[in-house]
Amino acid sequence: MDRRKLTFFLGYNTNPGEEIAAGQIFATYGCTDPLATNFNPNAMDDDGTCEYPLDCGEDVALSVHLHDSYGDGWNENYLEIANQNGDLQQSITLNDGSEGVVEFCLAEGCYTYSVGGGSYLSEISWDLYLDTMLVVSGEGGDSGIFSLNADCSSMYGCTDELAFNYNPDAIVDDGSCYYPVLGCMDELALNYDPDAEEDDGSCYYEDDILGCTDEVALNYDVNATYDDGSCAYPSLSLDPVSTELCLGESVLISWTGGNPSVSINIGLIDVNTNTSTGSIDIVDNTGEYLWVIEDVIVGGVYKFYIQDHPWPPTSWSYGSDFTVLDDCTPVVSGCTDSSALNYDAEATVDDGSCLFLATLSVDMSEVAVSASGVHIAGDFQGWDPAATEAAVVAGDGCGGVYAYQIALVNGTHEFKFINGVAWGDDEYVNGSCSNGSGNRSITVAGAAADNGTPCFASCDACSNPLVILGCTYDVASNYDPCANDDDGSCAEFESDCQGDIDGDGLISVSDLLYILSVFGSNCQ
Repeated sequence: MDRRKLTFFLGYNTNPGEEIAAGQIFATYGCTDPLATNFNPNAMDDDGTCEYPLDCGEDVALSVHLHDSYGDGWNENYLEIANQNGDLQQSITLNDGSEGVVEFCLAEGCYTYSVGGGSYLSEISWDLYLDTMLVVSGEGGDSGIFSLNADCSSMYGCTDELAFNYNPDAIVDDGSCYYPVLGCMDELALNYDPDAEEDDGSCYYEDDILGCTDEVALNYDVNATYDDGSCAYPSLSLDPVSTELCLGESVLISWTGGNPSVSINIGLIDVNTNTSTGSIDIVDNTGEYLWVIEDVIVGGVYKFYIQDHPWPPTSWSYGSDFTVLDDCTPVVSGCTDSSALNYDAEATVDDGSCLFLATLSVDMSEVAVSASGVHIAGDFQGWDPAATEAAVVAGDGCGGVYAYQIALVNGTHEFKFINGVAWGDDEYVNGSCSNGSGNRSITVAGAAADNGTPCFASCDACSNPLVILGCTYDVASNYDPCANDDDGSCAEFESDCQGDIDGDGLISVSDLLYILSVFGSNCQ
């Protein structure tokens, strides 16, 4: 018998990624630990890839399978699992992709779960397994309770504190709440209710006066001692907002009216589709609410609406339209004219508040100036004839030029001068400087302005200074500082210095001139 010896040449691929050569029947690399879940009985060299079952000790091993229908992960949403005391045990998410599996350990007991924190909740779902047994599953923003070999019935019950059977230990409301029959339980009251189980403070008696007791109501009755629910209130009215608002910024929603004792449902309307985008919040009727602009389309046009809550409302209001922008430069109102007195370098929007110096002058040379002085009345100071005094800028106070300076906004302003402090002492002006009704006008247009120096009660300059007779000698007892023409009325005066006629402490030519001025006068 011819026996032939067959020899097989076996080659070994020792480098991961290298092609297996002809005659090679297995690779030499892989997990060589038979206790691992990925043990490779054909592997000869361990490559460190061994994976082992989760060791939970006395706890139970769980696996949660995460799914995302869009394939981009859970978009910052998290599945949070807490124990019966509310302590967070697990916070799990899918960072990317369509699906993933997370394994973890929990002690036997009762647990709550909730999902949220991110966006696109409608795309996500999950399943929680104990070995191959489904424990609980959910989708979107579901929340609830699950048990791991424990009785969790105590976590279900009535969670409404107002209910007769409120269970403070209950976490999930099971719809079992029942409520007392409210009413007046005093048999002496006119509205006694024999079926009432809890007194609601509504009892009223023979000496009560029924009516509206709310002072802010339209029909408040000061004599009423019992509120009969008849109070009527002003209708709700939303205040307008800026026509452009920015995504992410805060906007103050404010309104007036409505019953201050009820809640207000604040919502948002898409103006382009004329549909509601849902409720923003339900709040107390305080008249204002600060909202951060979110969950809207950039470039979309919206408006707020408010209504009484609960439904059906007795009053409602729609706000003004606004466009949502992506990136807003902070709006700072103020004066943007660098030549103005109150220029604000930080202002981005001019609010019409720029001020410019206006000089208002009058020449009083042709009139006798009142002892009360010269005043100005105008639309910039409430037309008060005694509130604003002009100062002497040229002359001696008995005539000459009087002026007043004030900062005014752009526009035409009316005013007039007062020779005194009361109406009747005011001027009446006709001509180019007049508004046609006896007042002067001055126009401020982005620069300092003045009205020239016209004569009192005229648009023209003074040409005939007033002649004022009196004693012009300043040492005389009857000296008149406003006199500009001496009428010879100066009284006698005395001096301790012999020959010092004018009392200036010197004997000089002025003394001789005074003697000559009265020489020949008859003293009888």
